[in-house]
Amino acid sequence: MNQSVRKFPGHFAGAFIPRVGEDGAVEVLAIGYLPIQYQGANEELQMQKLQVKMPGGCAQNTEENADLSMALVHELRGEIAKGDDFHVSIGEKLFQRFKPGRNLGDPQHQQSFYYAQFQGELRTEDVEDDGDEILTPPAWVEARQLLNVIFFSHREPLVAGLEHLARDSSEITYRYSDILAKYRSAQS
Repeated sequence: MNQSVRKFPGHFAGAFIPRVGEDGAVEVLAIGYLPIQYQGANEELQMQKLQVKMPGGCAQNTEENADLSMALVHELRGEIAKGDDFHVSIGEKLFQRFKPGRNLGDPQHQQSFYYAQFQGELRTEDVEDDGDEILTPPAWVEARQLLNVIFFSHREPLVAGLEHLARDSSEITYRYSDILAKYRSAQS
């Protein structure tokens, strides 16, 4: 796998990569992240420790979105693509929040999630990422199902992505109205 930009603290850039099925259901690309120390553990323990997330990674502290989106393209290459024959286009920023650093004196941590489109073949095997995680192959997961299992800090960005899609689709607005209403009331 490519050397990731994940080791640099500061900014996390994630990708909301959706597709809409013929039935109108939104599927979102997701990956399982398993800490490497649980590789080879029994399946039940692995399922407890697996974190389902939207793809992405960390970049050096920078204020320029162009640099952050380029770091995201680099990260997606290693996390979701099989081979080099792929194209990722990064669209608008859907969600952003700032959190304190993990340790006293650490810089503030920025999380940004972008709308993205992917063309190419998806990776089909587990890969080791930076020696500390195993990444499962990316999978398309229906948005409502994904909301039930996704890592807590990716829930709001997932709903922000649905909100983005609902702006242009009354069918998506209707199908996910309960989720969108809950999200909108939380924003008030």
